[in-house]
Amino acid sequence: MPANNLKKLPDLIEGRLRNIEYLTNDLNIIPCLEPARIRPECKHVFYVHPIKFNVAVAGIHRDRYVEAVKAELMPTELRESEGINVGCGYAKPLYLQPLYKQRIAFGNKGCPWSCDKYLGNIDYSKGICPVTENMYEDVLITHELMRPGMTEGDLDDVVSAFKKVWENRVHYERYAAAGMGTSEMVE
Repeated sequence: MPANNLKKLPDLIEGRLRNIEYLTNDLNIIPCLEPARIRPECKHVFYVHPIKFNVAVAGIHRDRYVEAVKAELMPTELRESEGINVGCGYAKPLYLQPLYKQRIAFGNKGCPWSCDKYLGNIDYSKGICPVTENMYEDVLITHELMRPGMTEGDLDDVVSAFKKVWENRVHYERYAAAGMGTSEMVE
């Protein structure tokens, strides 16, 4: 970030935090969502806004819920090519990435796992970090629809999309069972 932009940083962070507070107040009333909480005496600047999704409460899978939320929102002006920035999970757990699964970090001999300097035997099997895997596969929703520049009207649109999907979730699941996407639904 150029030096002159650093002067803007405190205001940008405060704008982001105001937007997070605004969203959190409204998203907290949707029973299947749990926006991130900040511990006392801590400050979070929210690169993304993490939300925990409870499939047992919602009655539909998180991916279906997010797909429906995205269908309700318009692309951000000047960032239309990015699509709607609401995602499922964050990043695939590192130990499930090809580098670890195939053990091919350096050269063609599989170093460090099979070179003479390494004597261990590490297991990178799926299931070694069940909480991490559950967050990635079923629980975590992230979005950046709280960044500075978002107006209260924009934030209201985000909340409205999440609420509309909550209120109509049974319909989204019915369409999914019929093999249809949210774009094929008729209001």
